Amino acid sequence: MAKQRIGLYIDQEPAPPGYAHAVQRVLEGQGYDVMLLEHLDRRHTIIGLVPVQDDPVADIIVMDVSLARGAVAWQLLMSWLINEEIGQKPIIVCSADLLDSTLAQHLRNRGCKTIAKPFRPQDLVRALQEISEASAPRLEY
Repeated sequence: MAKQRIGLYIDQEPAPPGYAHAVQRVLEGQGYDVMLLEHLDRRHTIIGLVPVQDDPVADIIVMDVSLARGAVAWQLLMSWLINEEIGQKPIIVCSADLLDSTLAQHLRNRGCKTIAKPFRPQDLVRALQEISEASAPRLEY
């Protein structure tokens, strides 16, 4: 079975030095193939997320962001949710803003999995495992 590819987008100011790579190492230690999504183009899309020729695309997107109203991350997330291809992918949103239960519920209603910060690495790994189990093909007899 091929490793699931995780697109990891971290947009926190200020992010602790090395934070993105630490999260990447934790996920790779659990058997995931992780690509850091760091570069936005002018349309607020992640370069490398949408397929370009034969380049692989993320199977699951993990965002660790601030979702303050009007923030670029909020606009990016909303554009992904309505995108025909990206909107079909599981998206996990990690944010301190999710302590607001109304916002968390809104995102869950849109199909996102949410994790309020601060969180432990095991919380993220558990969320990824739940997505993997939910999307695994079922054998019928």
